[in-house]
Order: sequence, then C-alpha cells, then structure tokens
Amino acid sequence: MTKLQQALAKAKAEYKAKGYTIKLDDMFLYNKEYIGLLNVEKGQYRISISYHDNGNMWSISRSKNGKLHGLSKLYACNGRLHWQAGYKNGKQHGYHKLFHASGKLVECIKYDNDQQID
Repeated sequence: MTKLQQALAKAKAEYKAKGYTIKLDDMFLYNKEYIGLLNVEKGQYRISISYHDNGNMWSISRSKNGKLHGLSKLYACNGRLHWQAGYKNGKQHGYHKLFHASGKLVECIKYDNDQQID
C-alpha cells in the first residue's frame, strides 16, 4: 500500500468513526503526481480533502449547504501550510493568509461578509 493509499484509508476510518458518510474516494493523475481525493458528509456539512502522492495533505475545505463554510487550507507537498482562508455561508470571512515556502507569513487580509477590511 502506497503512502497515498495509507493516508486515504486512515482519513476514511477517522471520518467514518465520527459518523460521516464517505461520498467520494478516488485517486487521479494530475501534473505527473497521483492525488487522492476524499469527500465526506454529515447532514448539511461536507468536507473535501485531497492528498499529495507522498501521503501529505494537499487541501481541505468545508462547506455547509453547498457553500464554503469554515477554514479552507492548501499545503505544499512537504506538508507546510501555503494558504488558508475563512468562509461563512459561501462568503469570505476572517483572515486569508499566504505563506512563503519557508513558512513565513507573506500576506494577511481580513474579510467580513465578502468585504476586505483594512
């Protein structure tokens, strides 16, 4: 079993144990790298997670009633956080942060109800 398959299997087991239904569990080739994708649902909530072929998380996003809701994150293949953004009912909300490959914060923008706040 590859690291990607192990990461998917572990995430599936964790979310099933929390009462989520597995809606999608797939692997596909993207830019010469295998990517794992997992979508889980519980009621009105959905979590979409993708993994790099080395087993590290690539992205995670949460939605409620089909709209982004909560924190979304994007990771580099080495596991470092590259970007994160908050959403509330499909609108940008909270801090959107961009990180350098070193991990240093490069940009931080605050949003409220899709409006950028100074």
